[in-house]
Amino acid sequence: ATRRQGVGLALEQATPETLCYVADIQPGGSAAASGQVLIGDKVLSVDRRNVMGMQLSDVGAMMGGAAGTVVTLGLIRTTSVLFGPEREDLLEVNLTRGLPAAPRPSPP
Repeated sequence: ATRRQGVGLALEQATPETLCYVADIQPGGSAAASGQVLIGDKVLSVDRRNVMGMQLSDVGAMMGGAAGTVVTLGLIRTTSVLFGPEREDLLEVNLTRGLPAAPRPSPP
């Protein structure tokens, strides 16, 4: 049996009707290495399957999988704009389960 691996995200859910959101990003995981996921991002889809109305445990299970496979997350990022309405951006992020992405060279 292949060990199931995640992407280094801790999710939380306010109520079962709301979208899960990123509560924590584990250092060294592929989400942290990608730099594309922020705490507070809401998870709208996993591998292009809408997860609205799903329980946290089910969303977490969908995000896990065999190490080395890629999961595509659809995220909603809310940005507060000074003197304006909040902006919501829809992002699609591909993360490799279980493996950190190749480290980016650090600036000199």
